[in-house]
Amino acid sequence: MRLELVLRRDSVLSPLVSVASATSAITVSTVAYYYAEGSPQIAARGGLDTVALLYSAILVVACLTIAYAFTRLAMAKVGKIRSQGVVGLTPGSLLPYLLSERRYRTYFVVAAAAYGLLYCYITGTVALGPILAPASGITPPTTLLAVCCGPPLFLPTLTVYVTAELGLYLVPLVLMLLVSVSILVGLNFTLAAFAFHSRARGLSGTWVIGLGAVVGLFTGCPTCAGLFFGGFLGEFGAISFAAVLTTYQPALIALSVPVLLTTLYLTSRSLSKVYTQGCLTI
Repeated sequence: MRLELVLRRDSVLSPLVSVASATSAITVSTVAYYYAEGSPQIAARGGLDTVALLYSAILVVACLTIAYAFTRLAMAKVGKIRSQGVVGLTPGSLLPYLLSERRYRTYFVVAAAAYGLLYCYITGTVALGPILAPASGITPPTTLLAVCCGPPLFLPTLTVYVTAELGLYLVPLVLMLLVSVSILVGLNFTLAAFAFHSRARGLSGTWVIGLGAVVGLFTGCPTCAGLFFGGFLGEFGAISFAAVLTTYQPALIALSVPVLLTTLYLTSRSLSKVYTQGCLTI
């Protein structure tokens, strides 16, 4: 029994340590890169390109480490749930179980992918042409790397001209938000689908309407609010409003993260009206 408890604790602590280490690596490397941007010595020696590539590699490895750690945690949770035959109604228990089921996993993938594509289009991560003027002198396919100067996590940026009509604009912060918010959207949609399928067991109509309003507003498209309000401001106002949103769009999207997390909690809590025993038996 004691050995089993130690193994279970290690199976949780190891991924958490990986997440903490990866997060620390992102923080330290971001501070170091921001310092390197303002260092005349590094710039004079042409070393900023090397620093930018190293920094980008650290970000990619750290993000993959975090994703792998959370995957391990989810798999361990599913194994524990199936051995006990009981699923708690908290997001930490219910979501891993739902994602282990093919139907709900499909909901998650479709919702996350759809939002990710919408996000890429609205933020300009994917640009559809024509994006190159004939006089630009740029012949696709080609890439342009910008290494200086800007706020933390906004550099380095990579512009990829795939064709004259298709381009990619890759910014570290925007890409991290793309992945994290898309995953949260997928999780919210999955949990909302499960709640909807459970409505016949006692879920009230008022609760369904409220859930639909919250999930539809905040998980459907947090960035679309800017386009909606811009339509009421006239041509000049819409252009000015769009310029402001372009500057602060990552910050505005980041605000949706706590909202999406809160929605997960509220949705799972409301399921207690359906599963009065406080859990789901499988």
